[in-house]
Order: sequence, then structure tokens, then C-alpha cells
Amino acid sequence: MHGLPPLWIHVADDEILLDDSTRLAARATTAGVDLTFTIWDGLWHVFHAFLKWTPEARWRLRRSADGSRRGCRQGIMRTSDVRTESDVRQWEGRLNREWPQRAQVADWIVAQIANQKRRSPRVIELACGAGYLAEFLVRQSTDVRYCGFDLSAHLLDFARRRLAPDRNAEIYFRQADLVGSDWTDLLLRMGWTGQVDAVISLQALHDLGGPEQQTAVLAQAREQLRPGGVLAYGDLLLDGDNPHPRRFTAAQHQQMLRAAGFFKSHMLQPANSARPLPEYSAAILRYGEFGCFGCYR
Repeated sequence: MHGLPPLWIHVADDEILLDDSTRLAARATTAGVDLTFTIWDGLWHVFHAFLKWTPEARWRLRRSADGSRRGCRQGIMRTSDVRTESDVRQWEGRLNREWPQRAQVADWIVAQIANQKRRSPRVIELACGAGYLAEFLVRQSTDVRYCGFDLSAHLLDFARRRLAPDRNAEIYFRQADLVGSDWTDLLLRMGWTGQVDAVISLQALHDLGGPEQQTAVLAQAREQLRPGGVLAYGDLLLDGDNPHPRRFTAAQHQQMLRAAGFFKSHMLQPANSARPLPEYSAAILRYGEFGCFGCYR
């Protein structure tokens, strides 16, 4: 199987070929094939053919077309595949082309920090990747004290080089598993626990796992905030047009936030507007497929 192009395997859990698909995925992984393997809950054999009745089939067909155009030409790259600076630029460039609203979401997140009007705010970013959001932040707030966490050492190395010219800001990038406790231990040693002004994240929390894992990380993030500190993040939402198994609905995000202890909702406000929107419990600030969420501790 060595040398195969990027491979997507989408299979239903009520599927006669589920075991075969699982074995194929295991062999492809062993052979180093670039693999995306998804098991869809509650669906059946050849569900992709039922386009008229199942939104999952429509989403899968649309993504298959996109992947055929982009993936077979240049490879569908995951963070685990990123090794070189060229890889990072290709990976981030694909994200920005597929979701051009990322820049709007980044502007909105940075605006929530600026609205606090804190001098030298302490900010931590969850799953900071290659420093895309950090660059937006430092561009707007040169005296920020920032610490970004990510699991990928290669992305963190790129982020350090990317932000190296910004000497006025106090910037740290740390490798850590957010689902564990090592990142909170690092903040404790830095003396930041309970003193953070903002916790931020962009298009990343859905990669942490299911609702239980994400809620646990949000609860840990809450403990790092000072009283009145803000959580502000944007992530891809699950809806009828985008029934991805690793996304959550706006209501599920709200449930996770409440379960994590965030009861005081932040007034959602577009980055370039002085007029606040209703609380997130009544309305979600949307940019394309993204939902933006904000809460105070």
C-alpha cells in the first residue's frame, strides 16, 4: 500500500463492510498513507447514495469533490503530517482558502481582549498551531503577555520564528497535551494560575475529542482566569449542511460551557461594531461555518 495518494474512508456504524473498512484503515496507517477515517453513527450501508434524505450524504459528496480537486493534487495535510516550513505554509494556506472567515473570527477574538482595556493582558491560547491567531493578537496589542499551547513541536517551532520580530511582547510557546494536566502545571510554575485575562482558541477545540474531553479542558481554562477574565473562541459548528462527526451544534457548545462552570455569558459583539449582540444563550455570532462564543469567569 506504500505510495497511495491521500485516502478517505467514510463508513457507517451499521454497515456490513465496517470490519473490512477498519482493517483497510489499519493497513493504510501502517504503510504511512495519508488517511482520513470516519465512522458515522446511526447510518447504513451506502448511505452516500441517499442524497435527498440524508444531509450526511450531501456533506460527504461535497467534501469528496473538494478533496478530489485539492487532495489528490497536493495532499490533504493534517497537523501530524506537518514537518517543514513548507508543510506549515501549505497546511495553513489550505485552511485559509477553505474557511476565509478565519480572519474575521481572529479579529473578533482579539477585539474581545481589547474590550477589557487591561494593560499588558495575560493571554493563553489553546491549540495555537503555527501562531496564526497569535500574530493577529500581537499586531493589535504589542504589550501582551502571551502563552500558546500545542501538541505539535513542528508547528510551535514555526510559531516561534513567526513571532520572533515582535520583541516588545512577552511571548511563550509550550508543547503540551491539553487533554492532560501538563499545560496547567506549566502555568502554575509561571505564576499565571488564576491571573489570566483571556483564554482564546480558533478552529481547534473540536480536535480535543468528544463533549466530555472538551468540557474538561474548558473547566481547566476557567480555573486559569482571574475573576472577570474572558473566554473567547471560534470553532466550526455542526448543522444540517455540515454534519461532520467531530463538530458540535451551538446548543452543545452552550451545554459544555455551562458544564465547565461558565454561567456569566459574554456580550457577543462583532469586531468592528460598537453595538453588542444578544447573549450567546439567545444568539450565536456566526461567520460562515464558524460560531463564536464568549464567557466571563
